[in-house]
Amino acid sequence: MTDLDHVVREGDSEWIAVSLSPTQAREILLRNTSPNLLVMCRGYNDEDDQFTELVCEEDQDLDFDDLVSYPEFQLWFRFDAERSNEGDKL
Repeated sequence: MTDLDHVVREGDSEWIAVSLSPTQAREILLRNTSPNLLVMCRGYNDEDDQFTELVCEEDQDLDFDDLVSYPEFQLWFRFDAERSNEGDKL
């Protein structure tokens, strides 16, 4: 089960961040085709305090089980406030 962590603001976009297990991160990365979903990894490229987007073509062979190098994974959902408000009217 995943936990809702927080809302991330990146440029003009807002993202809802959800914690993932390494297995969930790998499976979503391999199957995701949506630009509104990002698999993110903390610790990638020695950036211990920041999250980096994983890209299937480049990162499919990442050792997801190496929790020392890659201690945390998240799924970021793009939050579109304008579209969300329209949906509430339906």
